[in-house]
Amino acid sequence: MKDAEEYIELTNSTPSNFEFDRFVRVWVESRKPEIAEELRSRYHHLEGDIYAHIEAESRRRQLTDESDIPF
Repeated sequence: MKDAEEYIELTNSTPSNFEFDRFVRVWVESRKPEIAEELRSRYHHLEGDIYAHIEAESRRRQLTDESDIPF
């Protein structure tokens, strides 16, 4: 769980750049396939925790932001 918590924390403070992220992925997969496979495996291991956190945050925002309530 520590890896998932670290990922979530760093995601909030790391700027997102789709093209750069794609460049890094292609570079790693083409030049360091063993690292790419390790990262892919680690991600699949953490994926459930990451999505559970995203869902919990979404529900928390829905409950605290009354302006989004449709009625």
